[in-house]
Amino acid sequence: MRSQPIVFDTSVYIPYFRREAYRSLIEAQTRRGRNRLSSVVIQELYTGTRSPTDKRLLDELDRAFTSRGYVVTPEHKEWVLAGQLLNQYCRRHGFLDPRSHVADVLILISALRVGAVLITENVRNFAMWLRLMGRRRLAGAVLGVRLGRTISRHDSPQLDQRPSSSASKLGSQRGAV
Repeated sequence: MRSQPIVFDTSVYIPYFRREAYRSLIEAQTRRGRNRLSSVVIQELYTGTRSPTDKRLLDELDRAFTSRGYVVTPEHKEWVLAGQLLNQYCRRHGFLDPRSHVADVLILISALRVGAVLITENVRNFAMWLRLMGRRRLAGAVLGVRLGRTISRHDSPQLDQRPSSSASKLGSQRGAV
């Protein structure tokens, strides 16, 4: 049985690149060929670069994942669903600045589409979006971590949709990124 792919959220990559945490977690999953890079996460990481060295590290990361086809990018229907979820939240709870949440929603939806486990420090936010998805959930899970410890897991059982054929192809490729 193949292991589920893993998508690390920006909240995990930032301490990793600062050499504060998650080194063994990220590198072990990368060696096992499970790690997938969200195009939304890499965009957020590039936005926060502080130096030419930071940019070079991200260029290398992006090249490594792209060359193996290990990049998870939101599809049109996922952008549509993100807009619907943000609207649903606003109708239930009042104002929400979509710019503060659209990236998280897109990371979550696209990770679930490929059946990945999303690993984040922001488990509370992602769990809220999972609840709002209700019956629209896809296969996958959100795993919360804090400085290398697992703090909670929120499973998302597959209900109405299946991972795309491209996701199946990604899961069958071998090799570390």
